[in-house]
Amino acid sequence: MKGQALNTRVVFAVCMLTLCMFLIFYTAWPLFAAENGFEIIPKWVRPDSSVTVKLGPEVNTAVKMYLRISGRATVRDFPLDISQMRKRIIEIKIPGTIRAGIYETSLVDENGRDLGIIGSSLKIAASEKAEEKPVITKIVPVASYATNGRYDFDIIGDNFGDDVRGIKVLINDTVFVFDNTLQGHAGQDSVKDCGEKVPCLIWSWKKLKIRGLSLKGLHLIRPMTASLEIDGIESNRKPLILSPVSRATPGIIAFAALGCLTALVYVLSRRKAAQYQANGRSYNAFAYILIDHETNTYSLSRLQLILWSAATVVAYMYIAASQSLVQWNWSLCDVPENLPMLLGISAGTTALSLGTTGMRGSKGAGTIHPEAGDFITAGGVFAPERLQFFLWTVIGVFGFVTATLAQDPATMTDLPRIPDSFIPLMGVSSLGYLAGKVARKPGPIITQIEPPPPFAAAGTTLRIIGEGLSPRAHVRLNGQRLLPGEISVAPEAQPDEEFVRELILDPVIVAPAVPGVAAVKIVNPDGQSAEK
Repeated sequence: MKGQALNTRVVFAVCMLTLCMFLIFYTAWPLFAAENGFEIIPKWVRPDSSVTVKLGPEVNTAVKMYLRISGRATVRDFPLDISQMRKRIIEIKIPGTIRAGIYETSLVDENGRDLGIIGSSLKIAASEKAEEKPVITKIVPVASYATNGRYDFDIIGDNFGDDVRGIKVLINDTVFVFDNTLQGHAGQDSVKDCGEKVPCLIWSWKKLKIRGLSLKGLHLIRPMTASLEIDGIESNRKPLILSPVSRATPGIIAFAALGCLTALVYVLSRRKAAQYQANGRSYNAFAYILIDHETNTYSLSRLQLILWSAATVVAYMYIAASQSLVQWNWSLCDVPENLPMLLGISAGTTALSLGTTGMRGSKGAGTIHPEAGDFITAGGVFAPERLQFFLWTVIGVFGFVTATLAQDPATMTDLPRIPDSFIPLMGVSSLGYLAGKVARKPGPIITQIEPPPPFAAAGTTLRIIGEGLSPRAHVRLNGQRLLPGEISVAPEAQPDEEFVRELILDPVIVAPAVPGVAAVKIVNPDGQSAEK
């Protein structure tokens, strides 16, 4: 009897426990079945698919209602079928035209008034149709230069979804994981806004801002491409330039190459320069290259040829370094159409200048030693045609090099085009320079003095030998001007000859030598002079 009573109690307890669990489950079922009044299943769909709406027990199914989904710039209402509402399970078709994004859901009446019943959120992924795929239109800047080994750039396009967590950034099919993701808003556009946690991805519908991306430890083949994968759909690919060198590196390489070539020229010419001496002074290799040995003055035609050659070297090395190190393009650049003509004018001017000198004679030698003023003077006399040629050379070279260095290494494909109007200007400038050489009379050049200084007292006859010496020239010995009667020409000179090769000096008084003053100075009637 006791055993039978015990079994009865156990059966009764089990029945009561089952009943309690059923009541608890029945009471709690609406909470599981519909959070916040109703639930959307599934929570992630694509357009042209269906979702199920599960209504909670507090929803009055006797009232005609609509499901409202609200997203960024999109609000859509879907009617709930009355027959399905009685079962509290309604199926709704999501149209294919709806934009991808995350939508909030609620119930409204037939007049559009909110009933205060909030449902779970619904994510509508991008459609697999072409118009809904994520599209990259451009990447800015065109090239990103690393700062402390990290890159910042923006990907601009369309259909980038509504959830930054669902976006994958791929570079050469390598997926980059971002430690920090932000829903973009005004002001969040720098590493500072991302905090110390980088790399950082800042999202907006049409722009992704990537901050602090590092390629350390990755072996990516260049040139690189970038693409996005959003909700399993991959975007188009766009070229991505993450420069392994800084913005200034191509310029540094260009001038370093010019320095190497300059050093080579120095090595090749230093022995010749060491052998050259004029008026008791030797010159370094660079001065030796610029000096016109006949007059011992700096040559303007040589200067402009050297400057244009140097500018061409800098420009070519800059574009070569830009294409190879930044763009990862190892092809040779095209030569601008006008550059060969410009170099031809430069070289032709130098050649014609030498020919003109051979026919008309050299300019005056001027001071004892070469000076910078030789570029704009002839025999110590200011020459406007030389000044304009010098200025146009400097302006042209400076402008060409500056225009080259101003180009972004990431987008540079050829050398800057020389304006069509600049070529005629350079031609006119060169023509003016050559016309001045033709129109100007030869200047005096002193090659020898017999006997050489220092001079003895009065009564000594001096012979001045050289080129372009005028019988009517003014002559100074140790700074003291001689009288016309103390100057004569050699007996073999032709009468009324404009220029002679030798002057005879018979000074009555010879002034003592003065430090810093030339022993002999000859000034022709046109003002050109020579000292020795």
